[in-house]
Amino acid sequence: MGRRGCRAPARPATERPAPATALRLGRRAVAALLGQPLPVEAHDLEAVLVGTGRAPATGPLAALADRLPALS
Repeated sequence: MGRRGCRAPARPATERPAPATALRLGRRAVAALLGQPLPVEAHDLEAVLVGTGRAPATGPLAALADRLPALS
């Protein structure tokens, strides 16, 4: 679960969380589509969820809300 109220969608209890390397790659993809780095205060999960439109832009990503989602 991300910080500042960002929550991952519900998933079956048997499903594993996304690997950290996949989240880092997703974060880099969102940043590349925006053409700028994402705030370091935003967790990778939060960056991916917000960047793909699966969570609202809050906290450190709120300043980019008008440009998100970058990928949907």
